[in-house]
Amino acid sequence: MPFDALVMRAVTHEWEPVLTGARLLAVRQDGPRVYLSVGGPTGARTTLLVVLTPAYRRIQREDTVPRAARPSAWADRLLGARIHAVSQVPWERVWHWQLELADEVGRTAPATLVIELAGHLTNILWIASDGTVGDAYRRIAPGRPGRTLYPGVPYTPPPPVANPCATGRVQDLPPWARRMVADGRSRLDDLCRAYAAGAFSPWEGPGPDGARHVWVFPLSEAWQAQDSWSRAWARWGDARERHDALEDARRSALAALDRQMEQVERQLARTAARAADDPERWRRLGDALLTVGPSWGDGARPSALVDPVTGDLVEIPWRDEDAGYKDAAQHAYHQYKKAKAAEAAERRLVPHWTALRGRLAGQRAAAAAADSLAALAQHTKSPGRLTEARDNPHLPYRRFVGQAGTEIWVGRTEAENQSLTFQAARPDDLWFHVKQYPGSHVLLRCGKNPAPRPDVADAAMLAAFYSRAGQGSSIPVDYTARKFVKKRPHGQPGQVLYVREQTIYVTPDPLALTRLGARREQLAEAPPPSR
Repeated sequence: MPFDALVMRAVTHEWEPVLTGARLLAVRQDGPRVYLSVGGPTGARTTLLVVLTPAYRRIQREDTVPRAARPSAWADRLLGARIHAVSQVPWERVWHWQLELADEVGRTAPATLVIELAGHLTNILWIASDGTVGDAYRRIAPGRPGRTLYPGVPYTPPPPVANPCATGRVQDLPPWARRMVADGRSRLDDLCRAYAAGAFSPWEGPGPDGARHVWVFPLSEAWQAQDSWSRAWARWGDARERHDALEDARRSALAALDRQMEQVERQLARTAARAADDPERWRRLGDALLTVGPSWGDGARPSALVDPVTGDLVEIPWRDEDAGYKDAAQHAYHQYKKAKAAEAAERRLVPHWTALRGRLAGQRAAAAAADSLAALAQHTKSPGRLTEARDNPHLPYRRFVGQAGTEIWVGRTEAENQSLTFQAARPDDLWFHVKQYPGSHVLLRCGKNPAPRPDVADAAMLAAFYSRAGQGSSIPVDYTARKFVKKRPHGQPGQVLYVREQTIYVTPDPLALTRLGARREQLAEAPPPSR
């Protein structure tokens, strides 16, 4: 959209009779879109839209002002001012409105509203009668690079451009007009006469870049005449903004989807690489170390041994802190457990990664074809995490299953304790808490059914383990039906009073806690060396 000096001249010619003698009634803005509402002598109200985004700068009539537009504080002093004249700086994209301001007692003073649509710092400002800046849409404080546009500072106009009608040089014309003269479709003196008259009609058609443009002359036979500059700009300018906004959002969305796809591909490639590595070799190495290690003697540390299954020479991962073959065997068993756990986890996750890759591919195809921002947003919603979270969402509370199959819930925090006891629990569920120590609330989800004794012991052990007394022995744990537990008056969340309790004494057992899943399984001790 070449909003150049020729188009600015056409806009000035179109709006000069409408604006002269009118009053400036309101100035509102919505980001870089400024709405100037004026009222004519007959009471008719007209709104001009000035778009200050450099790539889409233009001036056009606007039928409605969006609700998002807010009053412009920088223009408060201008409201009610009468417009005496409208002019364009020769061969510039700068508009001047000569205003007459009135103060509270009726005295009038001249002022100038300046609309600068040239360069990358488009702006709207007003100049007081003494030549200083009254205020500006985009203030530029003293000391910053470029011109200073700040209240009370003398106004400095943009650097002037050469007037091609005065210099007689074609290179001083705007780029599209320069092309017309170079192609022989016009002469410089003809352009100067047309510029002086200013009565340009809008033409619309494809430009050199293939996009549709609006300009003062047709560039080819494919261009068509339009009836109004405002309607032409409103149609093609707004469409260009929407198109560019969609393309920018599309590029960002596709880049984000590509990053997610790369992450999924890395996960799948890592899984394939690990599948090629046999975790059993670590177990065989540990077994071999415990079998032949006693025969090595004190201090012996061979660099490798023969794998009894494959016959391959296997390097022994000695470490500086290892005291001997037992430690090397323990390290090998530990690596075996890690590899098996990773293998099991990845075996569960591969279907999710594969499905996620398919969803991402479908989203990418839909995003590439989306024809609106709303459709693009719909197609680029998060496809899910790279885990099982979609099928196994995070559950509140820690959850365990006792020996007899009863579910046991354990609160993690004060808030979870409060929620577990007074929202999730049923009246006849058994409630557990260690006596006289801070700790988790524990719920045995038995309801009205008799609570199995093994599960009561497991719930009590979990209550002891998840308390400040968890490292002791013979820890007293109280339990009662949930309906006998009440909130402590004025207490903190999780603080309760209870009655009809019974007490059970437990010592946390590592094997039982491992069975329940409260502790990770520990490596077995290496057997003593054979004699």
